[in-house]
Amino acid sequence: MRVGGIVIAAFIIFHLLHLTTGTIQPAPFDAGHVYANVVGGFRIWWVSAIYVIALAAIGLLLYHGAWSWARTLGLSRSSATPLHRPVAIVVAVLIWLGFTSIPLAILFGLVK
Repeated sequence: MRVGGIVIAAFIIFHLLHLTTGTIQPAPFDAGHVYANVVGGFRIWWVSAIYVIALAAIGLLLYHGAWSWARTLGLSRSSATPLHRPVAIVVAVLIWLGFTSIPLAILFGLVK
């Protein structure tokens, strides 16, 4: 969780500098053209790689949160086969796939 938190914090800073302020410009940046900024940035392989790695860390954090929420709130007891673990996996994977599909689709030319 510590390493994931550091990765996510660094990603938030990178994301803000890349797509919000335009301080980091791996591709031309125009504050008025959000779509062009996203597509231009994600066409660069290392930018997409940063997003995919950060989204994996967010997915793991989401899995942990979804897995432990019921126990944290005292709604479930310890069990050898808890039902909330598979549900946490499905939730985390679906959200991760949804967000990861954007940079990958742009990188592989599915979005123009």
